[in-house]
Amino acid sequence: MSFPRVIGIDLDGVAIWSPFYNTGKQIARIDEIDMYLYHLSWFKSLRALFYSRVRPNPEIIDLVKELKQRGDRIVIISGHADRCVNELTNCLTKMELPFDHMRLLVAKDYLSYRIFKLKMIIETGCQFYIEDRRRMVRYLRRELNGQCQIFHYQDQNPESLSEIRRVLIN
Repeated sequence: MSFPRVIGIDLDGVAIWSPFYNTGKQIARIDEIDMYLYHLSWFKSLRALFYSRVRPNPEIIDLVKELKQRGDRIVIISGHADRCVNELTNCLTKMELPFDHMRLLVAKDYLSYRIFKLKMIIETGCQFYIEDRRRMVRYLRRELNGQCQIFHYQDQNPESLSEIRRVLIN
């Protein structure tokens, strides 16, 4: 496959962990909490505090850095509310997660996460996409029918990262 490839990544449960992540189990996903934060737009300091507590997934951060060094384009596709783009960008910059584009859910569009992610994968021309939700992976694989290779990343399963690395790096 020629370079640059377009590789999409999900954030929650893949590249970052919410402050509510505890010993391998995500108690609450950021994109779910994010919609509540979206409605608290007048309370920007709360959003900033929340995003300052988000933690990176070092394995995925390292993988993305390696992909960028190889010349790949990285597109973040996440269900985070677009109104939180500044806080999220600051968070990802602090974590040194390189990316070319970020596509966030526009709350007023009222798209489901599934339809939003499917639409963004197609619009950005992703050839690969890394997602942690099993149901989302099955949905995207079915709808895309081979247009994009969907990887199922499982944080506590080293084989899932090995498979992703085998296909994308080797």
